[in-house]
Amino acid sequence: QQTAQKCNSCEINENTPACNRTLEGFRSCLKQNLCGVGNSSAGNPPTSCIQPITHLHCYIPGCLHKAETPSFPPIPPFIKGSGCKLCPRHWALHRDKCYWLSEDNQYWSWGRDDCSWKGSHLLVIQDQEELEFIQNIPGNQNPVWIGLNITSPGRKWTWVDGSPLNQTLFAVSGPAEENSCAAVKKTQIKSEICNTDYKWICQKEAVLI
Repeated sequence: QQTAQKCNSCEINENTPACNRTLEGFRSCLKQNLCGVGNSSAGNPPTSCIQPITHLHCYIPGCLHKAETPSFPPIPPFIKGSGCKLCPRHWALHRDKCYWLSEDNQYWSWGRDDCSWKGSHLLVIQDQEELEFIQNIPGNQNPVWIGLNITSPGRKWTWVDGSPLNQTLFAVSGPAEENSCAAVKKTQIKSEICNTDYKWICQKEAVLI
């Protein structure tokens, strides 16, 4: 039995597998990438994720964006490059990634597992521009969990993808102790006790079509 290989592109061109060249194949590709097929117990994506195309974030050069997520800053209506980049419903598109801010408050590992269930991961900040984007989320008066925590026994800040924190990007204020996890609050990245209940930010690659 062959297993479909997941990628972050549903483009149709001469290299596209025959099964994805049909409308149903294309729709199946979008479901797999946007909705996380295989993560639910029934093997089907959550019905709340499968929405008409007008409910997804689609950005094409020269075209106004279709939708905007109120929890995030306004996104420029034009982007450079070709193609259309899609995010699941209620996710915000920024550059090549999708971001989702939780409504509930839970401890750090709960947020990590929730992001994984959604086919994503807790936020990993790659550069200064992305840091500024996250810091401008309206209403972040309270800390919001990101994918950074202290790993034992080294007691070094490490991202959920296994990469070490680049200290030149930002410094985490507060103690670097066991059971310490990082949260963004306004313009600061703070060390917090991992069992504290905060909102969290999930991140995944946008789907290119």
